[in-house]
Amino acid sequence: MIRGYNFRLGSRMFLSSFVFSTVIGHSTDLFAQSTLIDESDRLLEHLNAIDEIEAEHSAYAPELGELYMGLGKIHETKKEYAQALAAYQRGLQTERINYGLNSVSQTPYLMAVADIEAALGEWKNSFEAINHIYTISNSSYGQTDPRMAGVIAQLLNWHIRWYESRSPREGFSHLIASEDLSDHLYDVITQESIKNSDRTLDQLREISRLQYTVAKHLSQHGEPKSMGVTFSSSGSMASEARPGTSHRHFQKGRDALKSVVKLVSEDPTSSAIENAESLAHLGDWFLMFNQRKSAAESYKLASELLRATESGEELEKSFFGAPKLINLMAENTAIELRDNQAATVLMSISRNGIASKFRAIEENQSLSNAESNQLVRSFRSKRFRPVVEDGAVKASEYAIYIDLNSETKRQESDLGAETNPIDTGNEAKSG
Repeated sequence: MIRGYNFRLGSRMFLSSFVFSTVIGHSTDLFAQSTLIDESDRLLEHLNAIDEIEAEHSAYAPELGELYMGLGKIHETKKEYAQALAAYQRGLQTERINYGLNSVSQTPYLMAVADIEAALGEWKNSFEAINHIYTISNSSYGQTDPRMAGVIAQLLNWHIRWYESRSPREGFSHLIASEDLSDHLYDVITQESIKNSDRTLDQLREISRLQYTVAKHLSQHGEPKSMGVTFSSSGSMASEARPGTSHRHFQKGRDALKSVVKLVSEDPTSSAIENAESLAHLGDWFLMFNQRKSAAESYKLASELLRATESGEELEKSFFGAPKLINLMAENTAIELRDNQAATVLMSISRNGIASKFRAIEENQSLSNAESNQLVRSFRSKRFRPVVEDGAVKASEYAIYIDLNSETKRQESDLGAETNPIDTGNEAKSG
């Protein structure tokens, strides 16, 4: 429904008000004026094209859908959300009239409507649009059809994007919906008929990132006692959030990463590095959930694969020779904190990837209490992929650059993304 807004009248009024303000205004920002003029030209082009097609064909000619999408994007760029919503909804109506109420061609329009409704704070309408994408795709393709994987991945990305822009309590409804979608995605892409591909591996890793996000949310914020009305991927309503534990999400993420290991190992074109990286990623997952024995076993297997190559020791050293900061939300889950500046601070990294004993490298310098405390706070919630030699994890020393001459105002982002370890309570955590 277009909410009683005449999209063409609104667009024409927008264009008229722009021309009036440009003519009588005294803006000195020539670049901004040029940009606005370009946008007004594009707006006028779309409106004229719509008029011509409607006059020649009909008010719901198939060609109009793309024009309405373009018109909506112009208004959305200007934060003219009411006009954008009306254009997207008119395009959606055009698709339904021409291709059917359950046509998958509606998907981009429904996605655009969902974003605009979200921007307007109309979350019920927004969720309904997203859930309708799932419903029509499921109906058109079938629940286990491989094409559902791409649809579900798109919906997962939408939920995570909006989860990150909302408060923890408000955003939790996105995690509930995402967990349903994640389970369905896993079922689709782990079928025997699905072959290994970069896309499949990326989707499995995306499942692990989602499960980490949910587990981290539960660890930091707990689960709201009541969420009011929320909507699952099937469109059904639930009055309260379901029970959840970090361990359940640990298992789901672990299973996704084990599937990555399996698919990579079964691919005859995979290199030793690719196989080792999939195992090391699984080890990182175990370590971030304090599953230290399992982490060590995964790192050992990765090390053995590397050492079995012609340049075994050298390859192992290049891969495991220095601690790497773990970030399960990144595409590359473990990175070295290196830059072009000479290191100033030395720290100890334990076999379990915990940083401690921060001290200045130069003998004539020392860390102030403020600097030392800041480093402790910054690295308390982080873990490093430890050094591995001949299959065994080792404690090590690690040097990084910290400006010891400046005031200690370093933020978490300066030292790598926050990667909170999560206690699943199932393994000993000594070490």
